[in-house]
Amino acid sequence: MKICHVITRFILGGAQENTLATLLGLAGNGHNVTLITGPSPGREGKLLDFFPELKKKLPFRLIIEPHLIRPVHPYHDFAAYQNLKKFFAKEKFDIIHTHSSKAGVLGRLAARKIRKSGKSKVVHTIHGLAFDEFQPCWKNKLYIAAEQRCAKSSDAIISVCDTMTKQALTANIGTNNLFHTIYSGFDVSIFKNAANNHEYFRKQLKISKDTIVLLTISRLFPMKGIELFMKIIKTTEKKCNCLVKGIILGDGPLRSEFEIFAKKNLPENSVIFAGLTSPENIPDYIAASDIIVHASLREGLARVLVQGLAGGKPVVTYDIGGAKEVVKNNLNGFICPPGDDKQFTKHVVNLINNKEDFERLTTGAKETNLEQFSTERMVKKIEKLYGEI
Repeated sequence: MKICHVITRFILGGAQENTLATLLGLAGNGHNVTLITGPSPGREGKLLDFFPELKKKLPFRLIIEPHLIRPVHPYHDFAAYQNLKKFFAKEKFDIIHTHSSKAGVLGRLAARKIRKSGKSKVVHTIHGLAFDEFQPCWKNKLYIAAEQRCAKSSDAIISVCDTMTKQALTANIGTNNLFHTIYSGFDVSIFKNAANNHEYFRKQLKISKDTIVLLTISRLFPMKGIELFMKIIKTTEKKCNCLVKGIILGDGPLRSEFEIFAKKNLPENSVIFAGLTSPENIPDYIAASDIIVHASLREGLARVLVQGLAGGKPVVTYDIGGAKEVVKNNLNGFICPPGDDKQFTKHVVNLINNKEDFERLTTGAKETNLEQFSTERMVKKIEKLYGEI
């Protein structure tokens, strides 16, 4: 098949890693694959920069569309729409597959004419919905209206978890037969193998054996829970009878603000701002940690939850997106009501202070069945869906 994927930015992030794995899998299976993405400025990094060998010889065609930018911008949005429309008409792809909100809207609108002609089928993946209870009503209405319209120009919609499908259908976006849940894939075995080298990776980070390490992996951006993570580090100083260190893996526009907060309010050297790292290094950081803390209030199904469990670590998270589809409360982690900082903090402190609970949930994490999250399974299901439509 001749396939085109469209995503707003190709930064270091879960949606982008999912898309890259899909592109590589499809290209490896002999399909003619193209990726269109916008520029990726800023501190979140360019995903392909972390794979230099792959970047030298990509197995798919990469096209940068300069007008495909993240913020709403009438001039750039219209220009991107027109360029995509012309490109789709010229190339006549069998499948046009869009990702993320901006590329999902512009890409599907641009593909309407070629889709109506019967020359292309259109698929969209929901990695996370742009509307939620924490946003102003007018914004939600705008995003919902856009998604409702674009669903009519889709032959299939992939959700990264069942929860995303339910939320979309509740908002009258599309119909049930349009939706297909396909979990985001990664190499689970790498995380399981890295877990055997816990002490080695801690030595690399110069962390003592008796220190409890809390790890969060996230963009340093609003709604991602970094503020709560740092407050938890401060709380542990008073409520835990051991050394506790936090590692923040990721970068973003709020990094300087968080670093200033940490310097003013937290014990010296209690937080490591590790910055950006290759996805290939994430198993090492998880192996070096003791508890995964994910306090984000906006997610589809956060990869860090699944990767943390693959690495045998208990997780504490809010009940956001598809968290409940992998985290089983009080079995392999704790799930808290969204925004309940007090309960969230209590669970983390309990895991640090209660060795019995920690060991029980660690065992639960190691025993979690994650076979549905393999890359091969994801690519196979996407390829099968393409064939069916």
